[in-house]
Amino acid sequence: MSPLLFAWRARESITIVPVDHTLAQAAADAFVRYGKGRHPAAHNFGDCFSYALAKPLDAPLLFKGSGFSQTDAVPVLA
Repeated sequence: MSPLLFAWRARESITIVPVDHTLAQAAADAFVRYGKGRHPAAHNFGDCFSYALAKPLDAPLLFKGSGFSQTDAVPVLA
């Protein structure tokens, strides 16, 4: 990781979370529920990982567009 990126991550208290079995399963479950071709939110698998990480932490998501608005995700900007 570049020194600049490392400093930014430390300053903003950003945590890198590894993908474990529980998170991968939660993302897969989110895709079944909200994925493209299954739900109007039409999330891709990356969106589902964001959702799966935020949900158990009760963390809000920063997003644009209407996809997450069609789920139970909490937006940062309401």
